[in-house]
Amino acid sequence: MVFNPTDAVTEIDYIVDIVGSVPGNFMIDPNIPLSLDTHRAWENVINSWHLGYYGSTGRGISTSYSDEILRLKLTMSDLISAEWKGKLGYHYDITKKQTGSFGFKLEDIKVATLKDPVKGIKVGSKKDFLDRVGECRKILLKYVNKSLDEYLYKEWNSETPFVFEGAQAIGLHPKHGLYPDVTSSEVRARGIQDSTEGIVDYKKIAAKVGVLKGPYISSVGSRTLPGEFDIRTEIQVRNVFGEYGKSTGRSRGILPPDIPALKHFRNVGDFEYLAVTHMDASFPSIPIVAGYKDSNKNNVRYRPYQWYLDFVHPEIISLPGWDGNTARKAKNANELPENALRFLAFISEVLNVKLAYASTGPSLQDYISWVK
Repeated sequence: MVFNPTDAVTEIDYIVDIVGSVPGNFMIDPNIPLSLDTHRAWENVINSWHLGYYGSTGRGISTSYSDEILRLKLTMSDLISAEWKGKLGYHYDITKKQTGSFGFKLEDIKVATLKDPVKGIKVGSKKDFLDRVGECRKILLKYVNKSLDEYLYKEWNSETPFVFEGAQAIGLHPKHGLYPDVTSSEVRARGIQDSTEGIVDYKKIAAKVGVLKGPYISSVGSRTLPGEFDIRTEIQVRNVFGEYGKSTGRSRGILPPDIPALKHFRNVGDFEYLAVTHMDASFPSIPIVAGYKDSNKNNVRYRPYQWYLDFVHPEIISLPGWDGNTARKAKNANELPENALRFLAFISEVLNVKLAYASTGPSLQDYISWVK
């Protein structure tokens, strides 16, 4: 992962405004790489040249990761060190040369922030940049824990319960997603082992739960998958469930559940439980991509390449749908519509996973559980 100090302070302010203080014991790993306004500016410049459109979120994620590969990364340790101004100032100078080589003036580039994702702010001069980061530094210093590895080791080997959450889908994995619509980070459960310096053995996590949108899947970007809904259904689902990119606002493609792709994600994702969402969606029938065939009508598997998927032919089956309003009222599995239960049983069987949860609405309490 990478860490944006400005956004972190904004989140802390949100929490303090709501509950009066930061509850619990919030700790920041001093080794976490930083993602700064300069990274966002550089990403915006690259996006403006890449195929003529803004291809990513502009949150500086990919450019932060590239610094690690180029051995230029800054970490929280650099920010809290006595030499922080020199280190971050040098980083600013490098980014200014990078953006300038494309004809952009770093000072004038606007970047999104959590506080103002639409209007954003200008990166400003080196002094502006350092002053802004310096204010965040003062606030975050007390949260940095240089013994976090010892704490984690102790708690992991105790009775303390842990919850690990990943925000991105396996379908966006750099190696298993469809380029260029991929993320930069490790999104599988095994990434937990890397991010915890090997302390947490991901194979020993009691329940690794994958999340799947139930009666449909969505995709944002230039990727196209075999199979499609009719355009009317696609527009309806997109509008009812807000299927637009959270950072970019781009419309997401609405697609039938794709079994070959989901099997691939299951195999590389190492999850054994499934949380199925959007069971409150209403469909008279649900098309499902049950398999792929090549031009010679041979069965073929999913591969994460657009050129490959452009030439496979989807084998479509149809399952009976159900009324989403009835599903929304269900308080337990027995109250779900019969066809919804059949759909869940089908997905569980074909992916060889156990059902953990199903969501029946947008609220936190709108879910049904099969686990105790």
